[in-house]
Amino acid sequence: MRSARRARHEPERTFEAAAGGAVLIALLLAALLGAAATLGDGTQTLIVQAADPAAAAAAALAADALVTRELAIIDAVVVQATPAQRAALARSGEVRRLWEDRPIAVTSEPCPIVGEAYLDFHDRKIKWSVSHQGSTNRWLQALSLTWPEANGWLKKVKFAGHDVFVQLSPGPALTVNGLWHGSQNDRRLQAGETELFEIEFEDDVEPVPGGYALVADFGGGCEARFDATAMACEISSDMLLDVSGDKIKWALTNGGDRRLWLDELLVEWPAENGALEKIKLSGDLVTRDVPPPAFSVDGQWDGDADDRRLDAGQTKELEIQFENDADPLADLYFLEADFGAGCSIVLTPGQGGGTGVTPFAFSTRIGADELHRAGVTGSGVAVAVVDTGIWSESRLKRNRRGDERIRDGYNALDGHRGKDKAKDKNGHGTHLTSLIANSERFDDGLFASVAPDAELVAVQAFDEDGRGSYADVIAGLDWVLANKDELGIRIVNLSFSAEPQSHYWDDPINQAVMALWDAGLVVVASAGNGGPEPMTVGVPGNVPYVITVGAMSDAVTPDDPGDDFLASFSAAGPTFEGFVKPEVVAPGGHLRGIMDKKGRIAKSHPEYHDTGKYFVMSGTSQAAAVVSGVAALLLEVDPSLSPDDLKCRLMASARPAVDEDGELAYSIFQQGAGMVHAYDAAASDEWGCANQGLDIGAELAGAAHFGGPANRDADGTYYVEGLEGYAWSGGYMWGTGYLWGMGYMWGTGYLWGTGFLWGDGYLWGTSVDWWGSPGAWTSSLAETMSINAWVPQE
Repeated sequence: MRSARRARHEPERTFEAAAGGAVLIALLLAALLGAAATLGDGTQTLIVQAADPAAAAAAALAADALVTRELAIIDAVVVQATPAQRAALARSGEVRRLWEDRPIAVTSEPCPIVGEAYLDFHDRKIKWSVSHQGSTNRWLQALSLTWPEANGWLKKVKFAGHDVFVQLSPGPALTVNGLWHGSQNDRRLQAGETELFEIEFEDDVEPVPGGYALVADFGGGCEARFDATAMACEISSDMLLDVSGDKIKWALTNGGDRRLWLDELLVEWPAENGALEKIKLSGDLVTRDVPPPAFSVDGQWDGDADDRRLDAGQTKELEIQFENDADPLADLYFLEADFGAGCSIVLTPGQGGGTGVTPFAFSTRIGADELHRAGVTGSGVAVAVVDTGIWSESRLKRNRRGDERIRDGYNALDGHRGKDKAKDKNGHGTHLTSLIANSERFDDGLFASVAPDAELVAVQAFDEDGRGSYADVIAGLDWVLANKDELGIRIVNLSFSAEPQSHYWDDPINQAVMALWDAGLVVVASAGNGGPEPMTVGVPGNVPYVITVGAMSDAVTPDDPGDDFLASFSAAGPTFEGFVKPEVVAPGGHLRGIMDKKGRIAKSHPEYHDTGKYFVMSGTSQAAAVVSGVAALLLEVDPSLSPDDLKCRLMASARPAVDEDGELAYSIFQQGAGMVHAYDAAASDEWGCANQGLDIGAELAGAAHFGGPANRDADGTYYVEGLEGYAWSGGYMWGTGYLWGMGYMWGTGYLWGTGFLWGDGYLWGTSVDWWGSPGAWTSSLAETMSINAWVPQE
């Protein structure tokens, strides 16, 4: 069986059916002809798994279902089936598992649902509209309301013309996440549509927007909000600081609908610039004569208030002149402009521009620059990025020598192969790819990526909105496995995350991921952006074999490692099956990478684009890409490394965050073994310390499954069986930062990957409420799986 599995994934694959590939072709044609007429209301997309793809196709044909795609990596096909055909498939003795194909999204994709910035007041009602700019229908999951006490009791909530909540509530605050009135479809928000909330009260409503707050949760971390304070402030700025001569210039834009006045200004600058001589706002003098090296003004303004006025829709340039020539390194400056009432904008170090700027500190923070100076740049190592595709940009297309580096591409959404077929209209995939392999080099010798000469393979499994389905992702993974030898793929980057719905071994994406690992591919997965709470690591990061990555941030002080911290959004373990996750963390806060300004993410967040090639973005997606780059460096140093041993060296050489007493600042369930260090990992001779006690062959054959050493006691404290000092109550340390300790003595601590045969009632068992029984997944496709909220720049 093991050799047969591998044979099916050679580049020239054939189905191992009794009569060969011709039988499958006949089955597919028959299914197309026989089932086409059954498509209609109630038809679902299903993943059908059997002993092999031919058997799955035969079962679909027998059920009169339409076969649309082969997923050989998990011995399955994708079908369109009516309820009756689904029932027939469920009864088939050939079918091992039957899943509904579900939507999934890249981790950092912005929420496509936007709430109107205004409320309409009508007697006893307020009205608020929300618009869906994405491509997949959503359903209202929860609604939170706050209103003035003068409105009296809340009587009713209508959405899209339907009564969805009918119950007297005294208030003045209420959260509805159950007890809905009417059917689920009354709460549906269709893609591309705008719908209206009508909220009725006992008395006439107070027409004061500041007295109201509304949050409509449409699942998957996607919320529409009305917050009068937040919505009133729409200040943005150029991400680049213009540094020239004795001046620095910073453009500010009022994107809101009301006039604002600059109320307070904080400026920090290099002492070598001398005194600050004057500040102008679009030519109007606002202050002068300030000694170095910092300045804060909140009242001693020159001129009148109109000199500091920023009208709605207006852009003005803040010009700051110094005694001497300004240092051209924009990262040395800090500016914050406050317009009152909590409305402010900050230019953070690391997002600046100007002559000589190298705002790519993530590479030096993990020791990759040390390997670069030794001539190790990832040359000859191919990384497959399964995401939204890659933008055809010269620094991505070619390595430092000018050689073409993109070996091939595949679009899993339409099945087309070719370097130009995986085009990125979203931006997420390009951003990640540029963190792995961007050939740009600066005057000081630093590179803009971790593995600037690595080879690339683009696999598009997500569309312009950052959305795909389980079948799309598995099809992409299937193609990677089938073509790994031809293209020399050694590493697969998976920077997306979905909420687990079953044991890790029952999830079809996880089954495909384990097949990749078993075939010798290093799989790097993001932990997800659902942190900092425990048990938030998603699919496929919950697979015990793979390298799961959380995110840290340098507090936008790249030269000061002492204030680094674990990003609050970074998902934490343990997994349901008791494995410690993530294994490591890497820089994932405000990373600067390439992105087309016409992409969906860049257009949604233009304030983070430099209007040229670069975009600043945060997430565990970015952290995973950094680790994929490190993996490329390690495989250039030692091409013989197995995935298990590469994982072992990453963990054994990682640097955990420690406090001033040398104790762990964050739990191992949050930071794993600590922050990766490329140079130390390349110098390590550790082997055999990862995935001990696990058997991926038995796993894929369904003969055995495993649990990890993590558990939780009656008080809710998480701990590791047999290891003292690693207990965690689930808290998050909001400190000012911690050192990532070099030479921390883990002892046997990095053996957390050790697995044990899974048994019924293991760990917290029935306390986890799966959406459906493992392997069955009977809940509606309306339930989104993705954790795809935009992550603030930590």
